[in-house]
Amino acid sequence: MEVIIKIESNNFIPGSSDPETINIVTRGSLELRDGAYILNYKEPMSEDDGDVTTTITVDSSNVVDVMRSGKNTSRLTVEKGRRHLCNYDTGYGCLMIGLYGEQIKSRLSENSGEILMRYTLDVNSEYQSLNELKVNFEPPHGADPAAGR
Repeated sequence: MEVIIKIESNNFIPGSSDPETINIVTRGSLELRDGAYILNYKEPMSEDDGDVTTTITVDSSNVVDVMRSGKNTSRLTVEKGRRHLCNYDTGYGCLMIGLYGEQIKSRLSENSGEILMRYTLDVNSEYQSLNELKVNFEPPHGADPAAGR
């Protein structure tokens, strides 16, 4: 089913008084498969970056996987109370980063929803930032949510 996806990312970096904030609004798709909600969308990138597709999967135990494919690939896993080691391709090389899930809240249905993640990020076990990611999705205005079934 086609959805409008709104993403707000806030990164709180030590020594900085204001968070780094990124807001994205884009079209994508929502699929329910084996009890997991799967959002897919193309990231608005510069022409030099080529197409990058992001897939966000939330399973029934509230574990969130964020996978990017295209020129730069990565898979980030966020799970409350656990630290996951993840590969992150910067375009100049890969980094092994740690993500510790502090909070995950989700309210999901077959046509709309909201995901909130709060996690810390470390590189080589050295703390880098506290991050909040909010993802909202809903059918395009005027669309019939039942049409995608």
